[in-house]
Amino acid sequence: MKNQDCIHNRRLINSFSQREKILMRFGLWGFVVIGGLAIFAESLAWGLFYLLFAIGGGAVVVLWAFCPYCPYPTSYNTCLFIPLAVFKRWGRTRQAPMTTSDKFWAIGWTVGLVIIPLFWIWRSGVITFLFLACAIPMFAATARYYCTRCRNTACPINKVSFTNKEVEQ
Repeated sequence: MKNQDCIHNRRLINSFSQREKILMRFGLWGFVVIGGLAIFAESLAWGLFYLLFAIGGGAVVVLWAFCPYCPYPTSYNTCLFIPLAVFKRWGRTRQAPMTTSDKFWAIGWTVGLVIIPLFWIWRSGVITFLFLACAIPMFAATARYYCTRCRNTACPINKVSFTNKEVEQ
């Protein structure tokens, strides 16, 4: 497939390098693990809640609410945040526009992953630093680089202004 042009003369992303995948997955799952361990250290019940929220909510997002709309796993054979085999095994493609509930799940899960641990980590400077050292670069790279070149037109935070919305083949 050819690169599709978008306004501001940026090239849309067709694939992700192994380095990009490792860095983004390390950032995402790094802050989730650090936050989870900090919660578990103080409260087993809340730690279990966060674990279920991260895994269960992640499954909903990956299998139903967000990833099924993304063209990368199916059309480009790549994924930035999860191993491609996970989506290929359990995910399915959805062509319709994202519903309000899909957007709620995708954004709510992502925000919850960050907000929930803050109640436990803020007292420890080292844990807070490690948490933010994983989260901030991952979210900054997503917003500044990936969202401005992403092909997922269904995504509520996609920042691409297409000259046309059809993918060239």
